[in-house]
Amino acid sequence: MDRKIFNLSSTLSIEPLLNALYALGSTTKNLLALYLDNGVTDGGAVFFNAGTTSFLKSIATGLTLDIGGFTLVEPNADATTALGSAGKSFKWLQLDNGGTDGGAVFFNTVTTSFLKSSTDGLTLDVGGFTTFEPAVTNTTDLGTNLLRFKDIYGIGKLELGSAAGRISIASGPYMAEKIYVEHTALGASEYLNGLGVYAYTKTGGNATAYARAIRGALSLESGALLSEAYGAYFSVSQADGSKIADHAYGSLSQVSLAETDLADLPTGMVVGALGLYSVSGTDPAIGFAAGTYFMAALAGVVGSESKAPHAVVMAILQGDSAGDLKVPAAFKAVAERSTAGKGFDYGLDLKQEGAGLCDNINVADIRGLKGNILKNLATDVWEANGILKSTVGIQTVCASVNLSGAVPTAAQCGAAFASGAVAGFLGVISDSSDATKSYAIFYDGANFFQAAFTKTV
Repeated sequence: MDRKIFNLSSTLSIEPLLNALYALGSTTKNLLALYLDNGVTDGGAVFFNAGTTSFLKSIATGLTLDIGGFTLVEPNADATTALGSAGKSFKWLQLDNGGTDGGAVFFNTVTTSFLKSSTDGLTLDVGGFTTFEPAVTNTTDLGTNLLRFKDIYGIGKLELGSAAGRISIASGPYMAEKIYVEHTALGASEYLNGLGVYAYTKTGGNATAYARAIRGALSLESGALLSEAYGAYFSVSQADGSKIADHAYGSLSQVSLAETDLADLPTGMVVGALGLYSVSGTDPAIGFAAGTYFMAALAGVVGSESKAPHAVVMAILQGDSAGDLKVPAAFKAVAERSTAGKGFDYGLDLKQEGAGLCDNINVADIRGLKGNILKNLATDVWEANGILKSTVGIQTVCASVNLSGAVPTAAQCGAAFASGAVAGFLGVISDSSDATKSYAIFYDGANFFQAAFTKTV
């Protein structure tokens, strides 16, 4: 049959003789193309089911395909048809289910595993899914350096890293309870940081601003009840069979100042570690005499199960270079107060506190650089390096004995200065029967010697 062109008027249509009996082409004889155009109203339409509600219709520009009347688009066989391909992809997929939700994409031929948006498009519901994972490990990012997620909420665990070295954040109902940082084998000069926080301040700033690498606050609201409360808790635990080749620090704080311009250096306090004590309400009912606990801005505690350390608190001066400066004091007390009479009662207090916690302080002697020892032998009796005894501070002993006008005997000297007197100047004996006479007493280790003094009037 020769090719024919039919010119039809606007009032004519091509229609079969009988309804739903004839096909336009066949499975072996196909038409090459079907061109439709309905002018300014639309780009032409294909209608189904002998009606006008189910159709495929293009707008006049040919950019949008309207599938009016159809409520479901499905493939001929299950799991055999793709929407787009690796080389021919759709630009985007827009969904909206009106007032109920923003549309959904269902998986696995069920209605329980889906991605569904809220009506306003602000929330994505991932109902039914229990795991999200990339196709290949260590290849997919969640967000980018420029486009980042605002918040991540979860109940469970956040794990970063690999099996050899990973960080796990075990979460409770509302916040992280534990952070696990694990590494099977550290290499040479490698560091394992349980929590590494690096805070940087850039150019500019304000002289009244604060910067903290790590800041934590524990706040007890009204009605809260705890057995113990810690603003920070650090510990190092070594299991039997492990090895620490060098140092072990429960906590290490450091201040490093490399600025050479004096005008840019701090003008306030510079300390490696600072303990601040602030009780603005009622003083806690804590006292040594009651056998309870203690209050202090900074304390060093050795547990009862511990092996004895060299000291509870120690001042260590390190460095071997010739330019090292001498430190004025290992321990120093400073009262930065403007109100007079409100400083320290004692620079050093070694007194036993009744039946309280200081009852087992032992001798608590004071030893000097050359080995000199200051001992507290008994109440108001001190011995300095085995030479000096005193009943008033560390002043010379002054004993009052009824001599009846005679000189002190050896027995009286021994009684006045206690048995076991050491060689040297012991002190002064005054005659209680004659207020004008006193005697300076010396001891050579075996014998007492006296020198008489007469009071001038």
